Amino acid sequence: MDIQARLLRMQCGSEGDVMKHDWRRSIIVAAIVLSFLSLPSCGADRKLTSITVTPQNVTLSGPGLTVQYTALGIYTNSPHPDVVRDITSQVVWQSEAPEVISIDSTGLATSQFACGTNIGISATVFSNPSNPSAGTATVGRVTANVKQPPTC
Repeated sequence: MDIQARLLRMQCGSEGDVMKHDWRRSIIVAAIVLSFLSLPSCGADRKLTSITVTPQNVTLSGPGLTVQYTALGIYTNSPHPDVVRDITSQVVWQSEAPEVISIDSTGLATSQFACGTNIGISATVFSNPSNPSAGTATVGRVTANVKQPPTC
C-alpha cells in the first residue's frame, strides 16, 4: 500500500467506516428534517377577527362621484402579533341604500341622484361562502353621506 492510501485510510478509516458514517449522518439529518416538518405553522392557525374599512365618514356632493373603499383584515393567532392583510377583493361589499350610493365588487362606490346621511357601507367575509347562513360572518362598516346641491 502506498503512502497516499495509508494517509487516506488514517484520516477516513476503512471504506466501511466511511459508509457507516454517511449512513448515520443521513439518518440524523432525516430525523431533524422530519421533526421540523411536524411542527405546526404559525400562519396556519391565524383567524380573521375583524375588518377595518377605509375611508370612513365620506361625503359625496353630487351624482356620479366615486370613492374607492379598502378592506383590511386583522388576523390573530395568540401569542403572535396580529397580521393585517388587504382583503378588498375577497369581501362582499354592500350599501344599505344602493339608490343613494351603490358599491361594486371591488369596493368602488358611486353616488346616485338622491340624498342620504349615515348610509352604511359594509365589507363582509363569510366562513362558508357557498352557504352564508350556515357559517359565521366577519363584518367591517363605515358610513357615507350623499348631498345633491342645492336640494340636500
